Parts: sequence; C-alpha cells; structure tokens
Amino acid sequence: MIVLLTILAITRAFPVGHQTQPSLVSLDQFHSPSCDDPQGCRSLWDIIQSCAITLLLCTWVSIHPNIQSPDEKWPKVTMRRIGLMLATLFVPEAMIAWAVRQRLAAVQLAKKHEKEGWMTTHGFFAIMGGFMEYYHLWGTRHSTTISPVTNVMKVMDM
Repeated sequence: MIVLLTILAITRAFPVGHQTQPSLVSLDQFHSPSCDDPQGCRSLWDIIQSCAITLLLCTWVSIHPNIQSPDEKWPKVTMRRIGLMLATLFVPEAMIAWAVRQRLAAVQLAKKHEKEGWMTTHGFFAIMGGFMEYYHLWGTRHSTTISPVTNVMKVMDM
C-alpha cells in the first residue's frame, strides 16, 4: 500500500504536459477552489468531527480487552472498553507496554507448559481470562476467571 501511495505521489509531482518555455508564474494566476455555496461545502467543524469519529471508531475496533466473566453485565464491559479506548487515545505507550507484558508472560507460560503442547496462543488465552473454573456452592453455580499468571500456573500444575 505504501508503495502504491509513493508511486501516486511521484506521478503527481511531475507535470503531465510538455512545457516549451519555462515561465514565471505569479500567485495571482492560481485560483484556488472556493466554496461560494455554504450548504455544499464542509466546514472546519465537519472536518474535525469526521476525524474525531474516525479516530474513536478505529480505536474501538483495534482494542481487544480481556475476556469478561459470564457474570459481568454489558454496562460494566462497555465502560471498561471505553476506558481502554480513551487510554489508547491519550497514552498509547501504556497500551504498547501492556501488550509487551502480555507477550512476555504468554511466551513464559508456553515454555513452562511445552510438554502439554502449549503454544504462545494458549498462553495469551490463559492471560486474557479464557480459562474458567466452575463450581457449585449451596446449589448455585459460580464461576471464577483464572486470569493472573500465578493462578494459571498453580492450576495447571495440579
């Protein structure tokens, strides 16, 4: 994609026709397109609004939070995701550090459980809370997410 954009930029930099004589051009000869009809043009607010919406939607789609508990309701999940989205917009380095930390822990988990056939994907799944522990207590079913790395290692060593 970058190669195509570079080719497009280079081809637009060169004039299309062959000029016979170089001529001096004054700024008066260039007429920039103006907007005489305010209804048919984009205002500064429209441009800022579309850029902000694009940033928010791209950030919303690119964030992959941990797997929620089956007991969690959608408002809490949505608020957590909005918090992650805002953190990504304002402090993108924190998201990079979070991803690096998860990667290192996933690789460590995969190496520890290599005999069971674990790969890095299994490590990521464990760290994100993908393994659930279900138990019955006084006739009701409860679940716990095994998300911290130490708890996952403790459970897998049983």
